[in-house]
Amino acid sequence: MQTQIQSTLKLLLLLFTVISLSGLTQSCQKAEDSADVNQDRIHQYLELFYDEAQDKTYAYAQFRFGNAIGTPLKLATNATVSVEGNTMSWNDNFNLNRYEWEWTGKRSTATFTYKDNDGNTFVNMATINDIGFPASLDTISKDSSYNLTWTGNSLNADESVWVSINEDNEANAATFNQNNEGATSITLTKDGLSKIDPSSVTLWIDRNNKPDIDQATTAGGIVVGKYRDTATDVILIE
Repeated sequence: MQTQIQSTLKLLLLLFTVISLSGLTQSCQKAEDSADVNQDRIHQYLELFYDEAQDKTYAYAQFRFGNAIGTPLKLATNATVSVEGNTMSWNDNFNLNRYEWEWTGKRSTATFTYKDNDGNTFVNMATINDIGFPASLDTISKDSSYNLTWTGNSLNADESVWVSINEDNEANAATFNQNNEGATSITLTKDGLSKIDPSSVTLWIDRNNKPDIDQATTAGGIVVGKYRDTATDVILIE
């Protein structure tokens, strides 16, 4: 019986090792040259992100073969990607495998232009909508769910809001989501708050605008505008 248990444990350990190595390999995957794949199977990910704490707007473009989780691609010599007419820079540090551009200050919209190796051009616009914490937010009770009303317009059909909470020591965290069209608030549920110890905590709020992409290959694509308000500290009480 003991031998059988040991064999089972060894098998489980082996499976865990294989799965872990597989995930590590995928996360460390190097980009391939886009000229080596069917140009009509290149997936685009385009993001415009404003970070209010830094007062900077970042543009990101990433290309993959087949779909959103396919092999990352570096554009071939004859292919280009730009945002608002600015040629984006390649960044493969930590295997990010993406193109980047940044501006000081906030940009509400930006147009991305991607030309593939066959000369086909795809133009898409990302739009950012503001959001912020209410000035009165300073204390939250764990006794019940908390309704947080943000500053900014109600949600459009393609938008979502995310709130994350971390303790000072980052031992526990909770994330909450709202994606109902017309919503002006998000509920921090009692169940979610119960995971965090009473203490000083930090809240982040993000607003994502993710409409259907206008111009893409048969592999599709994603275009998203993100606004992140400056994090705020509040007291979480019992």
